[in-house]
This record gives sequence, C-alpha cells and structure tokens, in this order.
Amino acid sequence: MCWLIKKERKSLKEVCVPSVLPSTQQEERRVLKEEEKEKLLKEKRRVLKEEEKEKRRVLKEEEKEKLLREEEKERLLKEKRRVLKEKEKEEERLLRQQEREEFHQKVTNLEIRFQSEIGGGGGGGGGVQAALENNIGEVRTECKRLEIELARMKSLEGRNIPPPTFDGQTSLEGFRRQFEAVTLNNGWGETEKVTNLIVALRGPALDLLQTVPRADQ
Repeated sequence: MCWLIKKERKSLKEVCVPSVLPSTQQEERRVLKEEEKEKLLKEKRRVLKEEEKEKRRVLKEEEKEKLLREEEKERLLKEKRRVLKEKEKEEERLLRQQEREEFHQKVTNLEIRFQSEIGGGGGGGGGVQAALENNIGEVRTECKRLEIELARMKSLEGRNIPPPTFDGQTSLEGFRRQFEAVTLNNGWGETEKVTNLIVALRGPALDLLQTVPRADQ
C-alpha cells in the first residue's frame, strides 16, 4: 500500500514539474523581449537626438555664414561709397585748382597787355589813358565775375544737400523730383548724379541694382 502511494506521488511530481518549467521560460523570454525592445527604443531616441543636434548645428553654421556674407557685402558697399566720395572730392579739388590757375592766368595776361599798351603808346597821352581806363574796367569786371564764381563754389562746399533715399516702397516720381532738385542745388555733373543715385538706394531697390549688369548701370 505504501508503495502505491509513493508511486502516485512520484507520478504527480513528474507531471507537475514539466508544466511549471515552460511557464518560467516563457516569462524569461518575455522579459528579455521587453528589455530588447526598450534597448532598441532608447537607441532610436539617441539617434534621433543626435540627428536633431546635427541639424541645429548645420542651421547655426548656415546662419553664421549668411551673417558673414551680409557683413562683407555691407563692408564692400561702404568701401565703394568711400572711394566714390574720395574720387568726387579729388575731382572737385582739381576743378577749383584749375579755375584758380585760369583766374591767375587771365590776370597775368591783362597785366601783360597793360604793359604792352603803355610801353607802345609813346606820347599818345589821351589814347593811352583811354586804353588804360578801358582795360582797367575789363579787369575789374572779370575779377568780379571770377570772385562771384569762386564764392559760389565755396558756399556750395558747405551746404550740399544730401540726396533723398529710395527703398522702392515710396513714390518713384516723388523721389525723382526731389533728386533733380538736389542735383540742381549741389551743381552735380553726370558722374556725381550716378554716384549719388547709387548711394541713395536702400532695401529692395538696392537689391534690384545688384541684378543689373555693371555695364548697364
């Protein structure tokens, strides 16, 4: 009898143990699978974070390069304006120097004429006197005219009106009339007109100028 009971217990044990082992293995597999899934998810998040970080770095570099290009463009524009202004000043200085030389040359020529007429007049008396008075009048008139012209040029040096600005948003006709008025007041020539027109452009109007070939500007 005892032998039979022991046999039954052994049989029950053998039957129960195999049913428990597969359940434990399945749980272990499930845990491993969850851990692997979590690991892959973390890796994916890490890769996405690195990609986002790289995108921000590239965008920052592009913005930095764009800013540097804008600064270089502005620097070149300022340098161009400075060179044009220096050239304009030099042309104006040479013009004033030329006018002074012409003035002195005319005075010298008149003096030579006086001396020639006085020396060749002999005892003409009244004829020489009349010629002298006539030449003196001519000298005075010419000197007065040149003095007025020089005074006008000096006055323009100190009261040049700056050109109006144009950004493409305001009336083109209004800008054109203002620019012509400033041109007449400042006594600009064709070269000065072009120079000051370029300097007057702003924003979209200046950007549009960059698309025009230099030969057509």
